[in-house]
Amino acid sequence: MSATQDPLSVQNLLSLLEKTVGRTESTDALLRNGSDALAALFHSIMISLGFKFLGIGDEGKAETEEPKLPTGWNSTDCYSFRYTHSQSQLTFLIKSVHIENKLVVHGSTKENNKIESFEVDVSNYLSPSFKFPLTADSNQHFASIFWSPEKLKEVVDLYRTKIVQVLLPKLNKPGYEETRTSGSDSNPSTGRASQGRPRPEYPDYDEPRSSHGGLPYFHPTGIGRSDLDPLAASPGMVSPRGAPFGIGSGDGMYVGPDHPLFSGISGDDYDQNPIFGGPNPLPR
Repeated sequence: MSATQDPLSVQNLLSLLEKTVGRTESTDALLRNGSDALAALFHSIMISLGFKFLGIGDEGKAETEEPKLPTGWNSTDCYSFRYTHSQSQLTFLIKSVHIENKLVVHGSTKENNKIESFEVDVSNYLSPSFKFPLTADSNQHFASIFWSPEKLKEVVDLYRTKIVQVLLPKLNKPGYEETRTSGSDSNPSTGRASQGRPRPEYPDYDEPRSSHGGLPYFHPTGIGRSDLDPLAASPGMVSPRGAPFGIGSGDGMYVGPDHPLFSGISGDDYDQNPIFGGPNPLPR
């Protein structure tokens, strides 16, 4: 017995794509541009996975039970399709917007307002030799719309990962498998993993002050750490940690003359450092 065919195989999706947009009773362009092609491809993915097409727009009763896209589905640069699935009680809304050379795709469920998004660069997946618009009497093949079978599979996997697997996880369909995702952070709008960024190094977290060029340095996590002890800067008091206040060690929210904000800075500092200026100059 042969293995069950993957419903998201290139061959199956191209066949569905031709069926969903291949109407001959209309003189409208079947596909006006690359965004039309991708929006129709994503619709074909939904149909291949057993989603039931309810029609275009955000609201309304089911317009058709056929996967074929109705006349006017691509009359604007905003595509809006509704679906249900036998394995869920939710209504799924897939809305795509063409912006310059990008297609921004939003997947949501009406019942819980869950929204997932990603964007694709249309030119990355379509063949530059394909001539739009595609009309009913065109002799161009649907397979020639895309750059290559590999690029077609790439955008299909992106849609599966960013939309299908999030809105309807654990979907059960013979031949269908979910795509494994890495644990790294990714951008839901672009589908690209974020690159590691260097983290700034600070002095020890347990020591909010240190010397830096003769001036006091405060670690950002230490600012306001004694707000629970508002008299931290009051002379003659002793902190819960045993350090005497009033000698430049307090850092409470009441700022007195001995607050560490003013410690370690003498009159010479103001003369030697032109970055300080004006009456009653403040630290850097």
